Formats: sequence, structure tokens, C-alpha cells
Amino acid sequence: MQRVRLSDICTLRQWSPLSKAQLCSGPYPVYGAHGIIGYHSHYNHSEPVIAIGSRGKCCGNVLLTEGPAYVTGNSLCLEELRDDVDCSYLYFYLKHLDFASLVTGAAQPQLTIKALRKVELSLPDAQQQQHRASILCLAESVCRQRRQQLQTIRQAQQVQVAESIAHLQTLPCSQTVRLGEVAHINCGKKDAQAATEHGAYPFFTCAAHPKRIDSYQFDGEYVLLSGNIDFQARYYRGKFDAYQRIYVLQSKDNARLHMPYLHAYLQHTTTGLQHMADGGVIAYLRRRDIEQMPLLLPPIEHQLQLCAKLQQWQQTEQQIQQAANEADLLLKGLMQSYFSAPHHGSF
Repeated sequence: MQRVRLSDICTLRQWSPLSKAQLCSGPYPVYGAHGIIGYHSHYNHSEPVIAIGSRGKCCGNVLLTEGPAYVTGNSLCLEELRDDVDCSYLYFYLKHLDFASLVTGAAQPQLTIKALRKVELSLPDAQQQQHRASILCLAESVCRQRRQQLQTIRQAQQVQVAESIAHLQTLPCSQTVRLGEVAHINCGKKDAQAATEHGAYPFFTCAAHPKRIDSYQFDGEYVLLSGNIDFQARYYRGKFDAYQRIYVLQSKDNARLHMPYLHAYLQHTTTGLQHMADGGVIAYLRRRDIEQMPLLLPPIEHQLQLCAKLQQWQQTEQQIQQAANEADLLLKGLMQSYFSAPHHGSF
């Protein structure tokens, strides 16, 4: 096992950026700091190359491109690898490292070639590199397949909802009502800073995932609608509390409006909610806009049928999500065992 600096085994290089106009056409993928961002008529790497994000929030993000491809100036490329270094092995090694201590700049974080030259790593013989890399490549392939399956099932759900709603619109027994006619519309009262790390109840804000809080304001079956940011709709049943910009919707009559149906319908109409939003820098939804929002309301039995289909899709999604989580844990565990020995990697 030999100890080497990153600059001893490769050439670090940063290529010229491309304008948005240059990303519009061409046969070759263009890699930014977080993946493919467009296509171009030329490439700067004919073979796979390791690229490390060097600007913004993607600083330290490690990619292994598929050549031929163009890597922009938002990443640093590791070129001309030494003959005794396996590219895939080095990719996983660097992917396991935390580059946060090397990032400089507050307004515009950056990772420089000078900083990367400080990285030291332990390099086993070529045979061991290839053995470990083959196992890690297989594990990463499984992770990728699971993510693709999740994307496919989610897209299929969106199609299912769109087709079902289109069918419900054709039924003579369906009607369109104002949302305020069939649902109570309230708001959370808490400031976003009211969250507590180990609170007993979910605390919904406009963030993607709920926080925790020690008290609750609501108890029942609800649909929660973010009043700004992304206007996402979420279904929740139980005790919880909510931020001031969260609209909390509850059915006035469960025999007329099934809350999971309202959740599916609002998810389907997110684009419409964005058009309703008011404001300048940060758009927001007003209560009166939500009250006046048109809602397709078929008979309750049709709502239940749609939600039963969606529940089957969601169960399949949960199974795939669990498999994806297990695959991610396996990959992380393998990298931990291979690369976390004392002095295995340092700056």
C-alpha cells in the first residue's frame, strides 16, 4: 500500500465554460458540476474522466463521465492518470471523501486545483484496485437501476392521475365547484423557527420534508398546501402543526370530498397553482385564490376508485424505495470498509 498525493498520480485541469447557447445542440453530452446539463458539437474528453465540482453548492461533487463528452469549467478534471491507477477505483475513493474543509469563499464557494493538490490517499496494488472497483461498480449499478425504477413508477403515477381526471371530466355526474365550498381552509400559526429537533409531532413548513415540534394544532385528516416556494400538496392524517404559510385543508363533508382525492387532484394541478400565485421576488398564494380555485368533483365512489388505484402504485413505489435505500446503504458500507482505514485519505 503506497501513500501518494493526488497531484502525483494525475494532471488536474479546468476547461473553459460554455454559454447557454452552446448547450443547445450536438451529439456530445456536456457535464456540469452535478451531471449532464446539455449537449455540444465538440468534446474535450474522448474517454471517461473523473470530474470534481469546483463552484457553488456542488463543490466536491465527484462524477465519472462517459466519453466522449465535454466537461465545463464548473468542474476540475483528473487527467493523464498514472498507469498503476484504476480510474473507477479512484472515482469511488474520491466520492467517499469530504472536501468541505478545502472549499473557500462564502458568496461563491469554490474548490481550486491548489487545494486538491493537498489530497493524500493510500493506493493498493493494481489487482486490489480492480477487485474493489468491480464490486463497487456493481453496487452503484444496482443503485442506479433502483433510482430509474423509482422515476418510472412516479411518472406512471402522474400519467395515471392525468388520464383518470380526464376521464372523470367526461362523466355527466361530475361537477366543478369552488374549493372553498367543500373544504375548510385554515393556516398554520407558527413561525418557522418554532421547530424543535426532537419534537413529538411533525411540523410542516414550505421545506420538502417536515421538521419536528413539541405541540400540535391540528388532529385529523388533511391536505396541506404550501403557500409559497413550490406550492406542493401533501396528505397527512394525525396530529401535527404548521408554519404560517401552510394552508391546511379539511373536508366539510367526507361523503362528498375524499381527502386523498383532493391531494391527488392538487398534485395534478401544481402548474395551475403557480399561475395563481401573486407577489414579486417570492410568489405566494392567497386564501381567497385557494377558496375560488375550481375543483373537479365526481361522485364519491369515483374518487375512492381513483385513490384505490393510486394506493397500489404507491405500495409498489414504497417497495422500490426501500430497495433503493438498501442499495445505497450497501454502497456506502462498502466504501466505508474500503476507504476509511487510518490514513486512508487526508488533506
